[in-house]
Amino acid sequence: MDSYFEKGVKLEGTLWVKGAVHFDGNFQGEIFSSSHFVVGKNGSLEGNIKAHNFTNLGSLRGNVHADNKLALAAGSSLVGDISTYHLVIDEGSNFEGRCKMIDAPPAAVPEKTQKAGKPQVESPKPAKNEDKPKAKSGKGKAVGIAAVMALVVGGGYYKYQELIPGNPADYVNKGTQLLQSSQFEDAEIQFKRAMEVSRANPAAHAGLGKVYFNKKNYREALAQFKQAVELKPSNVDFRLDLAMTYLESGQVEEAELAFKKAVEVDPNNPVALSRMGMFYKESGAVDEAIVFLKQAIELKGDDYQARNLISELLLEREQYDEAIEQIRGALEIKQNDPQMHLALGEALLKSGKKKEAASEFKKAADLFPKIFEAQIRLADWYFEQGALDESLSSYQAAATLEPENPKVHARLGAIFAGKRDDKKALEEYKTALKLSPGDTQIMMDKGKLLVSLGDYKKAKDMMTEVVKKNPDMAEARSVLGRAMLGLGELDETLKIFSELTDKYPDRSEYLLHLGNTLSEKKDLEKALEVLFKAEKLTPGDPEIVLSICTVYGKKGYYSTAIRHCRKGLDDNPENYEMMNRLAWLYAKKRISVEDGLALSMKTLEVYPNRHEFIDTLSELYYVMGEQDKAIANINKAIELVPDNAYYKQQLWKFKNVKPKPLQVESETS
Repeated sequence: MDSYFEKGVKLEGTLWVKGAVHFDGNFQGEIFSSSHFVVGKNGSLEGNIKAHNFTNLGSLRGNVHADNKLALAAGSSLVGDISTYHLVIDEGSNFEGRCKMIDAPPAAVPEKTQKAGKPQVESPKPAKNEDKPKAKSGKGKAVGIAAVMALVVGGGYYKYQELIPGNPADYVNKGTQLLQSSQFEDAEIQFKRAMEVSRANPAAHAGLGKVYFNKKNYREALAQFKQAVELKPSNVDFRLDLAMTYLESGQVEEAELAFKKAVEVDPNNPVALSRMGMFYKESGAVDEAIVFLKQAIELKGDDYQARNLISELLLEREQYDEAIEQIRGALEIKQNDPQMHLALGEALLKSGKKKEAASEFKKAADLFPKIFEAQIRLADWYFEQGALDESLSSYQAAATLEPENPKVHARLGAIFAGKRDDKKALEEYKTALKLSPGDTQIMMDKGKLLVSLGDYKKAKDMMTEVVKKNPDMAEARSVLGRAMLGLGELDETLKIFSELTDKYPDRSEYLLHLGNTLSEKKDLEKALEVLFKAEKLTPGDPEIVLSICTVYGKKGYYSTAIRHCRKGLDDNPENYEMMNRLAWLYAKKRISVEDGLALSMKTLEVYPNRHEFIDTLSELYYVMGEQDKAIANINKAIELVPDNAYYKQQLWKFKNVKPKPLQVESETS
């Protein structure tokens, strides 16, 4: 076929196409074609289409008018009205709409004579013998073949010489050149002149068949190609042209037989093997397609299209190593094909080679920055590696390509949350939920952020809705429990995490939250028992270490608590929660207060409005005897959470109770 739009292509607007077109991508708008327009199995279109012939193998929402023939293949879907002269609907196709049959197809009009202003379509030009076809549909089904190549001109290209009257080869020479420049009327004259001299010239019949094919006069084209084959049965190109014409005219079984005969005549012809493989691929005969495409590649290693097609089949079969080998072979032929780098990245990713996959996604994105799939895959990989800046850059690029993609905005929210830009994170989650209302995963991610920000009421409301829709979703129940813990709803929280730990006894995060709940209920011994069980499952987990440290602090075992926090901070030097807890313990133990003050200041540089961090700083100032600073800071905490009774008690203490003088103390509990 003249044009082939692969899976992954996305277009929008008005598309005017010339020649036969196979479309396997996504499109929204209007399409005008004066040739054969085929929606492939992977194609998804929204909009109206006007064509001479139309075949649907994929999904379409819109109205279609086909001047001559309209075919709906098994497995396809069309929602809209159709009008045509000749209608073919296969069993298993889905059609919802009205149908109008027109009286007769319009007479064929040479494209160069069509009126200006209307979309015109060039017919396929003759291609060299090594060009390859692309077939559509299954056995016995009427199809429109999207030929990646034009019909072959038998015997290759002739060297042009001055015309010698009475020599048919010279007329064939001239006709072939005219075909190459799409001068079909003039080419027809030359081929007919050759036959006036000798009707036994197979190249003249093949050339004339080519003319009729381009003029969509398939009946006459078939007659000429059959005559060419009869005159020279050993010519594979003539047989391939005949097979192509059968396909275009909807005679799939005859096309298959013609392809088979071409291979039978020359079993070592890579073009014939490649086209046979393409035919079987589009017919759904995967095993047969792989066999023929492999044979074609063995004979002609630089057959780019055969490698591309066989890699698609191997990926479908999850034969990733073989697919990777074929894609790498294709890239040796076309190094700068972004779609092929993207396909290699996908194959590597599915085979578990994430780092190599990321390299291919980056190459695809660099070669063609507007490939959404490459940007999103690259961004995902960066995110998984914790490279938030690189991930942010790729996701922002993806957002410019698909600004209404909720996944992109949700991931941007996660990245901003990781970068501690909470305001932007919330904005992105809000946008994501506006684009995809009720999306459980996005709501859960936003709920986690709200819990981390201490906005427990909003988090509870959101997660209650999620759990209502998905009552068995353990992670959603866990986030809801954390929100309720923050609100002090301890009995309900205890019930949630007790049920989760009973059902998932090896999930350390659920044991952690159960331990924290028991700690808030002042069941400290039980809390430690649960937390040590969690630490055994995930040794060194900073959240678990922090919780153990907190419980020991509540028990008054400050030295033991300090040892746990110091060890946790050594292992996680950027853990600000651990810093704050250790600073608070120094204040309560009344030791190392200068170190505690430095830690507290560091936490507030990053989180200046965390009220619990401000409370720790005020306690440190108090034990250091700087009551004015202690009072000023606790007032800031009260401004942030006016109803916090503990902070009001702290304010009263700072104003009315003089701190004891600092003294050197041992760290034994």
